[in-house]
Amino acid sequence: MKFTLLCNEPYVLKIEDVFSKKINKEILEEAVGLKKYFFDAVLANNNNDKEKRSNQVVYYDDHYKDNRDKSVLLRNINKFFGNGDLINILNSSKEPIRTFSRTNHHETQVSRYGDDGQKYVWHIDNNNSLLRIITFVYYFNVEPKKYKGGEIVFSSSPIKNCTKSCTILDDTMPQIKAVPENNVGYIFDSWTAHTVLPTTSPKSFKDGRFSLNCWLGIR
Repeated sequence: MKFTLLCNEPYVLKIEDVFSKKINKEILEEAVGLKKYFFDAVLANNNNDKEKRSNQVVYYDDHYKDNRDKSVLLRNINKFFGNGDLINILNSSKEPIRTFSRTNHHETQVSRYGDDGQKYVWHIDNNNSLLRIITFVYYFNVEPKKYKGGEIVFSSSPIKNCTKSCTILDDTMPQIKAVPENNVGYIFDSWTAHTVLPTTSPKSFKDGRFSLNCWLGIR
């Protein structure tokens, strides 16, 4: 694994070569094999507003609730969080990232973006609880990549106008755009504003933009 502090404000940590090539490929194969279990993502309070969010998801914690060891992704995400270098970096990072060693709960979702301009407007991941303190996003896709767009943009600004279309309050505040790359992940605090830009891909399900969205917190 290679660690880079992508930005200090907002605080975003980039991790390259998260898993081996073999495990990365198996994680993609697993997600493609679950195609029929993906459903349209919703916002808080089961709000299905496709102008704000228009991708599909599957919750691995629910799908594998009877036997988590069946999942390649769930088995290896547990090993990932036990990596010594990762632990040292997170424990010496800014608040609230440094609370990592006190977390005892994580929630796992896989998202797919693609087709015709799927996106997710400005939002934060925290749901007014301590269950989502740290966000880990991990990208995986076929090689060579078939989709276009889908960049994730981070901002230090608060969010406004969420009754219609969420925007950031101050677009002069620092923003950083990250292009999704296979086997690359980003860690940031769950209060950081971010957006997923429109994504287009061939109609084939396997050619989309896949990401693991994992939220760590304290139960």
